[in-house]
Amino acid sequence: MNYSIFYGEDEAAGISKLEVDNAWGLAAQVGFDYALDEHWAINIDAKKIWMNVDASVNNGVARADVDLDPYVFGVGLGYRF
Repeated sequence: MNYSIFYGEDEAAGISKLEVDNAWGLAAQVGFDYALDEHWAINIDAKKIWMNVDASVNNGVARADVDLDPYVFGVGLGYRF
């Protein structure tokens, strides 16, 4: 499961206010950790998220039901004490 919080939406020309509701969605993830030595490790992962959000512009004059289905890729560095 995924919960996305939307903030800081940028309005385009002709739009006075853009609002996107926060949403729950399904997510699939695959990845691995690779030990570099006794303490350090690197993590690589990929996620596919499926979610449906409600959006409105110009204080609700126009509303839309939007499918947002991003791919998210990550690389991390870990240290074990």
